[in-house]
Amino acid sequence: MTPYLQKIISAAADGALVLTSNKRLSRHLQTAFDRQMLADGRAAWKTPQIYSFDGWMGRMFAELELDWRLL
Repeated sequence: MTPYLQKIISAAADGALVLTSNKRLSRHLQTAFDRQMLADGRAAWKTPQIYSFDGWMGRMFAELELDWRLL
């Protein structure tokens, strides 16, 4: 694992919000996170906050009940 990827995974494990430019990258980081948790010997872990920017914006608008304004 590259040092940059390790930093991102570590930050996500500490509860940081990780925003990516697209869904493909968010899935890649989620998979890397899951593999790291398994390598650490964990059987269960909290789902990290790894989202594509579009997915995160959609969640925020829905939380604020402004999803009807999303273009």
